[in-house]
Amino acid sequence: MPKVHFEFVEFASVTDFLIGINAYFSAPGIRPFIPIDRYRGFLMHIAPLTSSDEPIVLVFLTNATLPVGVIEFDATTKQYTKVESISRPDKLYFVVVEPKFSTIAEEAIKSFEELKKRQSPEATS
Repeated sequence: MPKVHFEFVEFASVTDFLIGINAYFSAPGIRPFIPIDRYRGFLMHIAPLTSSDEPIVLVFLTNATLPVGVIEFDATTKQYTKVESISRPDKLYFVVVEPKFSTIAEEAIKSFEELKKRQSPEATS
């Protein structure tokens, strides 16, 4: 199996994370619900970009948490709440799941942490 190449988009907060995912993956007139993994202290949305011999995966992440379940997000007020169902066309919805183990998330976190270490001030001095 070929090695997966990860590209990362890191966000400083849960709100920025939700807005960022929405900006990349929503379409006008469609009430999307986007899956989010809650894994090892990160929130992540993992999206394949290619399926070629050298797979590229885009990973949106933030070091934060949300409750497992359906999250309703209002981009105008930047408020989110856990809800029981997807019901309002004026809101954005995310489904937060917490896998017990995920090889793709493990590899993404490992790659992200290595990248951050290489970019730290200590690594450049």
